[in-house]
Amino acid sequence: LVTLFGAGLLAGFNPCSISMLLMLFSILITTRASVLKNGILYLIGKYITYLGLGLGICFGGVMGVFPSIVMENYGPANQGVNYGIVFTGYSVAAYFAPSIASNIAVANNGSFSIAFYIAIILALAGLLLNFLYGKISQKA
Repeated sequence: LVTLFGAGLLAGFNPCSISMLLMLFSILITTRASVLKNGILYLIGKYITYLGLGLGICFGGVMGVFPSIVMENYGPANQGVNYGIVFTGYSVAAYFAPSIASNIAVANNGSFSIAFYIAIILALAGLLLNFLYGKISQKA
């Protein structure tokens, strides 16, 4: 159990966590929220998530999973181009989403609730599209 707690703590200090923390700080600064309090709550939440989900499940998910998914679905012939297209979509979302979420919060007196609801709807739409793609792939 001590090893699990220690590993969860160490997993929280990775480039992805640091970049997400910087994104959180930029959102908090633009909305004039309590940076220290919300930053600490973010780190605690991230630690609990890593601990709860177990090690290796979330860490590096995009970098470790996307290439194999792209190759499995589109074949190895144009792996570099196909993965580039997928990762470009991911990068565009990672670049614009914080600004959009911040603008939504500013329009709603600092509340990110609507931004989270939009993110939930988009995640559910992605899950639905994933199931539909699976059904179409099985028929082919």
